[in-house]
Amino acid sequence: MCEGEITKIIFQDDLFVDESALSKIKEVFDCNETSWCFNGFSHTKDGKNYFRTMIPKWTDMVLEGRNLLGNPSGVSFLTEKFVGFDENLVLLMDTDFYHRMRYQNGMPSIIEDCLTSNREHEDRTSSSGVNYNGKIDHPSGGWMVNIEELEYALEKNKDTRDYPDEK
Repeated sequence: MCEGEITKIIFQDDLFVDESALSKIKEVFDCNETSWCFNGFSHTKDGKNYFRTMIPKWTDMVLEGRNLLGNPSGVSFLTEKFVGFDENLVLLMDTDFYHRMRYQNGMPSIIEDCLTSNREHEDRTSSSGVNYNGKIDHPSGGWMVNIEELEYALEKNKDTRDYPDEK
C-alpha cells in the first residue's frame, strides 16, 4: 500500500541505528541502476546494545532458507517493483520474497553500512510457532526448516529456479 517511489521495510520490533539511514538508501537508488537493495544490520535484545553486525550477502539456496541477507527490515525497493509477500509462508516468507525479487528485478545492491538492527526476543516469528521438522545440509553449515513450507515454496517457484541475470 506504499505510494512513494522507494519503499523501506522496517518490522515493528526492529529499529534504525543510523540517523542518516534513509538518506543513504535514497543515495543508492539515485546513484545506481538498481531496483532493490539490502543494508547492513546488527542484532539487539534491548534496543541499546548491539551485536553481531552483518553485511548482507547473496548465497546459493536462498529459496531453501539459506539466508545471509537478513530479515526484511534490511530491504528497500522501488515501490513499483514490489512482488509481494506470500501469506502462506512463515519461516520462508523472506527468502521466497528475495528469490522472486531477484528473478524479476536482478541482483540487489548492498549497502555495507549498518542501518538497522533486528530485535531478538522470544516472540519473534523464527523462534515461536514454527514447526522445524527438517534439516538441510550444506558445506557451509546446515539449517532447520519446515518441510511443508519448503515443499510449497519449491513447487511454487519451480519455473523460476534459474535467475535471468545469470544467463
